[in-house]
This record gives sequence, structure tokens and C-alpha cells, in this order.
Amino acid sequence: MTRIRCPSQAVIQARPPWCVYLMMVVGLSLLPALTWARADLMIGLEAPDNANAGDDIGTSLTLNVINRGDRLARGTRSSDNGYMIDIFITRGSMPAGYARYDEHYFDGVLLKGGRVSNTDDLPPLQRASYQTSAILPTDIPPGRYQLCARVDPGNKIPEAREDNNTYCQSLSINLSPMLIRALPGFEMLLPEHRDRELRVIETEQVDLAPPPATPETPVETSDATRTILEDGSIVLTWPDGSKRRLRPDGLVEYVSPDGTIMSPIAIQVEVADLPELPEELSGWGSFLSNDLLAILGNILTDAELEAYQQTEADKGYYERINWRLRSIKFLTALENDE
Repeated sequence: MTRIRCPSQAVIQARPPWCVYLMMVVGLSLLPALTWARADLMIGLEAPDNANAGDDIGTSLTLNVINRGDRLARGTRSSDNGYMIDIFITRGSMPAGYARYDEHYFDGVLLKGGRVSNTDDLPPLQRASYQTSAILPTDIPPGRYQLCARVDPGNKIPEAREDNNTYCQSLSINLSPMLIRALPGFEMLLPEHRDRELRVIETEQVDLAPPPATPETPVETSDATRTILEDGSIVLTWPDGSKRRLRPDGLVEYVSPDGTIMSPIAIQVEVADLPELPEELSGWGSFLSNDLLAILGNILTDAELEAYQQTEADKGYYERINWRLRSIKFLTALENDE
């Protein structure tokens, strides 16, 4: 190490010699390394494009962490304040800080086994790879999600940038293999429905209990919790876990507690054209009309029958038959009949 020596009297002179200037330059050059150097953690994610609810995708998932800064980032193996890694799944909501685990799906839930808490020190410009279990919730609905990895969610490492610690990629959740899909033929769909994702889903298992919320057996909404999603959908959730989602486009989805999803769809069925009916059934219809009038003649007096016929003078063919049938029923009803 080179030492720079200056005469003691030079420091207090009004015009210091060259050695004083040299000490100032060396000190300023070391100042950033001592005070401004920071780590800068970033993360990459390699994961499958699709999976089933309840799958452990950790076997095909790799996490790559790199320190792009100019200072060591401590891991949990050497420091109580070392960085960790969280793996969560979402459709838009990002958890603040550490993600929260739950066995049931919600937006931003931490996957089971999806926290890497045993991490190595990472020197500047070095990389480390990790693998861990990552089990999807069993009740996650089918659809497209964002699978995300976040390094240092607890902000334990002072970094030059804190906005580059999360990386997400698209993940499609397939329909559960426990469900049977019955899709109508494409040629049977109405044109306005052919660009939509339509499905009719039934479970293989038989549940003898009545379903809590289905299109056939609607339930009261007084005990349901209402939630409005970002896309404008309204979700009604009952205490037993069943849900009804009212989408802005008018479609309704029903979700039972076991995760079964039912969506009503409109289909076009080819049927034979109905025959055109004649304006008047001149055959048996005329006989029926005359027979009804004869029955009324047996019930009413001549004066009453004449008054009755005035009430049907302005009625059409079928309306007159209906009127005579109702009149006979009224005149022959017992007193205790309602």
C-alpha cells in the first residue's frame, strides 16, 4: 500500500502543496465505494405454461437470482436479515411484502411450499439458482393467471433499485380431470356465441345433498357476501363456499363448494317447422262450440241464455269457446269449491 506523506506545516499553509491535493482526490474516489455501493437483486422464473389445480409445479420450476449491484447481498444461511424468495399466483393483485399462504385460492396467494427461506450469499454480478415445492390450490378455477416470483419480499437487503424484484409469466389452469366436459358441436352454436369460451360441466361424484347454489335451485342472497371485481363482475359468496358470479356481459357462473363450475350457454337445436294452424277449426271446433251452447241452454232459462249470448257477441272464435267452457265451470261449481 502506497503512503502519501506531507509535511505537517503544509496542511495549515494558505496554499497547500501537491500532496494535499492528491490526498483529497484519493479520498473522494473511495467515498462511493464506502457509502453508495448497494446490491441490486433481480429474479428470473422458468415454469410450465399450464397445469391442473392441485399440481406441484416445483419439479419443473427453476428460480434464478442475480445480484447486479456492486455490494454483497446476504442470504439467510449467513444472516438473520438475508433475502428470501416467494412464489405466488394472481390475476392482477400483487401482495405487499411477504405473500400469505392459504389452502384456498385468492388473488396473490402464496403457493404451498413456495417460499425459499434457505438462501446463499450473493456477491456482485453473481447468480444463484433455486428449486422448491410449489403446490397449486385445489380449488383454483380454470383460466389464465400470472405465476410470479419475488426476491427479498421482506426488504431485508438495501438495494439500488427496489422495483425490479418481481418476475411473472403466464400460467393456464386446466379444467380439473375430475370433471366431465360436454361441449355442444360448433355448428350448433349461435354465431354470436362462437367466439366465447362455453362449457357445461358435471361432476363424476354423486352428492346426495342438495346443491347450495345452482341455476335450478337458486338460494336467498340475504346471507351472501357481495364482492365487486375489477372487471365489473359481482360475486355472491355463501357461508358454505358456493359462489355465483354475475359477469358484465350478462353470463352467470355458478361455483359449488367443491370447485365445480357451471355456466349456462345458448345453443341452437335444429327442429322441424311447426305446421301452420288454420284460422278456424271448422270441423270439430264448430261441434264443440255448439255442444257447449247446448249445455248452457240446459242450465239457464231462455231469458238467461239470451242475456248470456249478448256477453259473447264481440268475442272471436277461440275466445268464445274458452268463454263457454269457463261459464259452464262457474255455473256447475259447488258452493264450497274455491
